[in-house]
Amino acid sequence: EPQDAVAWTDDKGRFAFGYLPAGAYQLRVAKDGYQTAAYGTDSPRRPPGIIALSAGEARSDLIFRMEVMATISGMVTDQDGQPVARAQISALRPGWRRGKRQLLPGSGAASDGNGHYRMSLAPGSYVLEASRNFGENLALRPEVAPGEVFPLYSYVPQYYPGTERAETATPLGVKAGQEYDPINFQLRVQADAVVQGKVVPPPDTKLSGPVNVTARRTDSGGEVNRGTGLGPNFVFRFEGLPPGTYQIVATGTAEEHTYQGVQTIEAGSEPVRDLTIPLDPGIDLLGSVSVEGRGSSNFHPAAVALVAGDGAPWQGQLLRGNVNKDGSFTIAGVPPGIWD
Repeated sequence: EPQDAVAWTDDKGRFAFGYLPAGAYQLRVAKDGYQTAAYGTDSPRRPPGIIALSAGEARSDLIFRMEVMATISGMVTDQDGQPVARAQISALRPGWRRGKRQLLPGSGAASDGNGHYRMSLAPGSYVLEASRNFGENLALRPEVAPGEVFPLYSYVPQYYPGTERAETATPLGVKAGQEYDPINFQLRVQADAVVQGKVVPPPDTKLSGPVNVTARRTDSGGEVNRGTGLGPNFVFRFEGLPPGTYQIVATGTAEEHTYQGVQTIEAGSEPVRDLTIPLDPGIDLLGSVSVEGRGSSNFHPAAVALVAGDGAPWQGQLLRGNVNKDGSFTIAGVPPGIWD
């Protein structure tokens, strides 16, 4: 089994490991305030190299040059200039996923009771985001007329340098050892979204179980995943959703077959009404598996399975098909979407 050994540097940065058995090793160096370094790579996002030691071998040519982390600090306030506590500041890395530009998760920090935050970052390019999507909703206008829905409000995420849309954010280039201060954010308050609509079952199909409807946030303004029940005639309603982009996913079952429907919406201050989500019976996915290479005649795959590739929740049975002797397979009832 893999074993770890730890050594500490002296005042001149020297270190040593003794009595190591022969084998393959990875070597990493870490210190507070510095970017982690590893043997055989110039980036912590790449796998380290391997040091192969034979019995009695000594290595003394290992030199690590560590870079000082950059720091970013500032303050998060609301639209009136008051500090926002417990706001989440995220350093997102521009990247690509499935051929589309996306912001990938990175380091983060939270603002204190005075709205101040501070974080350390490795050199690179980041999109900075401030959000406050957890905890209680804000009730800015508690007085309501008889029969009126009680209004709830949330902070709208903001991206550096002052935009509320991720696609218009300007990446900040961060250099080793530099301090970037102040990087401030001012969060605007907006009424929470209301989304209501109806689920439409397939024609001539009687659903045998409950229909589940979930709202899943798909932009980078904080994770929101919320379900709701259905009223008469398959009517649903979400209240108190922070503004953003959502997938509304409906799932129902009939005769042991799962149906699913998905709609993507923009939820804002204006209610989304009369949203229609048809339940799609899906298709049968046919394919074949072939095994090549040395020893392939002794290997036969048993099954092929699918998992959601776009993160949409799938509440039905595992989508899988057995592989026949000729390598063919069929996966029945695959709903629309992206699947791996």
